[in-house]
Amino acid sequence: TATSVPVTFAAAFGPIDGVIVHNPGDGFIPTYDSGVNVADMVIEARFFNAEETWSRGFIFRNSAFDTFHTVFIRSDRDWYHILSTGSAETRQQLRQEASANIDTSQGGNNHLRLISLGEKGWLFINGIFVAQLDLSGLSSSGDVEVIGSYFVGDEVSGGSVRFEGFSVRPIQREFGPGNETIFDEPGFISTFDSGVTPADAIVEARFFNPYPTSAGSWSSGFLLRHSASNRFHAVFIRSDREWYHYVRTGTAASDTLVQQTSSTAINTSTGGSNLVRVVVVGNEGWLFINGTFAGALDLSALTLRGNTAAMTGYFSSDEIAGESTFVEDFTIWSWDTSAVAPVATPTPTATPVPKVTFVGTRFSSGATSGSRITVDQGATVQVFISLEVNTPTDGQLELSIVKDISFAADEIKRLCAANVSLSSGIREIFVCDFVADEVTGGSLRHYFIRVQWNGEFIHDPTDPNTREYVEAQATP
Repeated sequence: TATSVPVTFAAAFGPIDGVIVHNPGDGFIPTYDSGVNVADMVIEARFFNAEETWSRGFIFRNSAFDTFHTVFIRSDRDWYHILSTGSAETRQQLRQEASANIDTSQGGNNHLRLISLGEKGWLFINGIFVAQLDLSGLSSSGDVEVIGSYFVGDEVSGGSVRFEGFSVRPIQREFGPGNETIFDEPGFISTFDSGVTPADAIVEARFFNPYPTSAGSWSSGFLLRHSASNRFHAVFIRSDREWYHYVRTGTAASDTLVQQTSSTAINTSTGGSNLVRVVVVGNEGWLFINGTFAGALDLSALTLRGNTAAMTGYFSSDEIAGESTFVEDFTIWSWDTSAVAPVATPTPTATPVPKVTFVGTRFSSGATSGSRITVDQGATVQVFISLEVNTPTDGQLELSIVKDISFAADEIKRLCAANVSLSSGIREIFVCDFVADEVTGGSLRHYFIRVQWNGEFIHDPTDPNTREYVEAQATP
């Protein structure tokens, strides 16, 4: 048994936008330093393409001269992981692999997310999990920086690199490792409760198979964001060698299967065990089974923080009275999703009431970007909105992607919700994407958006001639 660990999160950084200026002759990697010194963290930034040949990414655990990890993408559509342990001569290229997720288009951009935790790391390019990283060669704390280029040939005299949303969130253990025997309670989901309530986290545990599959079926996994009765995500593996993602939104009757996928990584042997890990970030999640990436999760239906528990017996048929499942090393790491960069203490003044104002919309699909765009049928469209706030604030952002249908009621195509931290000023944020799978111009006029902040509309355009929209044309 384990108890929650008192957590005081280290100071976070960002999100911040900036520019890195190239200086090819100085012999240094051009960087922008966050000033955060940490070993385990979530790093994110969006980089914009400019010159024909480029490389962008992160330096982290930069603990001494020429001692760091660097992970970056390049215009050759490869990503790289390089370890340096004291000099240029000690640098080792640990990985170089191609990725179709890298956008190399002129004027395009790429969002990178890197999570480091102990000897492991995970790289995501434009929201897609790409690889697990071996960070065992350098595990100490160090500075975190964005880089404007790694290779000398990728710098252009007088050139620069624009980035947006650079943030660093230190990760800390909030619960565990804990061991527990979960006894079957037929008719109920049996749990090992952590008592901690993160929204975003890395959750893992090893589940020992309770009995041979010949005796009956079993299921083991996690309840995530369990904020109220019958309000949670359930992600679990089963003795049929399938993994499942269910969501409930308030009642048992709301139980909805989001995903069911087979996995050869699941060990169903008698006396065997399975290490299950889930990485949860905003609307997205990623499942790993025995160290193997199993699949991506859509967590957009529930984004608020809630309790996290190890669980068994999601289906009533998966429990046998008197049987039990041993859970080993149930551990939860989390980070402060509301933190912003520390600022100097101002002279005390009256606290302003936060006011969030909608500024504009930008749709992006491939090389096409703007407030009104036309894409091919079936294209994926990313939705960015700009908000202005008078003072830093947190809140619930909801964006509806709506189909404008002539002579009929509009239809919501997708609803995206997220907890958002806003610094003062104007800031563009990526909310979600959608597939423009229907041709417009007939009864479907176009796609547009509505935006709510804390349940109140801040953008609800009613005039189809003046609002932002996406049109879809038949594929040639």
